[in-house]
Amino acid sequence: MGKSYSEDIRFLVVELFIEGENIEEIIEKFKIAKSTIYKWHLQYKKFGHLSNKKYTTPIKKIKNEELELIVRSEPDLTLLEIAKKLNVSKTGIFDALKRLGYSKKKDYNLQRIRS
Repeated sequence: MGKSYSEDIRFLVVELFIEGENIEEIIEKFKIAKSTIYKWHLQYKKFGHLSNKKYTTPIKKIKNEELELIVRSEPDLTLLEIAKKLNVSKTGIFDALKRLGYSKKKDYNLQRIRS
């Protein structure tokens, strides 16, 4: 992964690009890839700023009671199916089930009894 440039440098590069300076000269002067300049320019046009992106995903808590209800009422659902029902990630479901003491292994004896 490349280094992170300050917002000041990003703004200066985009400003030069918008003012019509030759892109090859900007690349040579700042040692920045052409694709990066285009990406910054697009970000500035779209959002009006050049701050570093913060990759944050809102954390959705999985309610133990809700998860247990689903697992007990529909024990044959896969992790992905449960995740879709609760609108969370498959990994989140895996971790929550582990925290609640559920095993990854299916109890085939229990399944035979229900059949």
